Amino acid sequence: MSVKYDLFPAFVSILPPDDPTDIGGLTSGPPSPRHARPLDKARVIVLQNKIMIAVDSDQGPRIVFQEKYDTPLFTRSSSRDVDSHLTTASGKKLAFRRNDACGCGSRLRSWNPYNTLNSKNDPTE
Repeated sequence: MSVKYDLFPAFVSILPPDDPTDIGGLTSGPPSPRHARPLDKARVIVLQNKIMIAVDSDQGPRIVFQEKYDTPLFTRSSSRDVDSHLTTASGKKLAFRRNDACGCGSRLRSWNPYNTLNSKNDPTE
């Protein structure tokens, strides 16, 4: 699992695939297109071919969005104040950037979605 980008806390906007808004015109914060689904204080994790977005809930971190994408459709911004953009395999458009809030008290800060156990011996065999 190759991590390309891990951002917390983040502003995120998601547009459905049928929205005519150009990806470059999508912003993570206001003003945003009318049909955009906004999230704030989210954690955005971009893997080699998949994006995951998690938010804090009463039960702890919860993944609210997860989808595959093609690598050329991810544009990472080099500035904290400029949105990064990604288009998923199904055509959903996303914009995200750093939220200057501290994210204090959020369980997303210490959440480790990369926790995996690797074993060469399968205990079920």
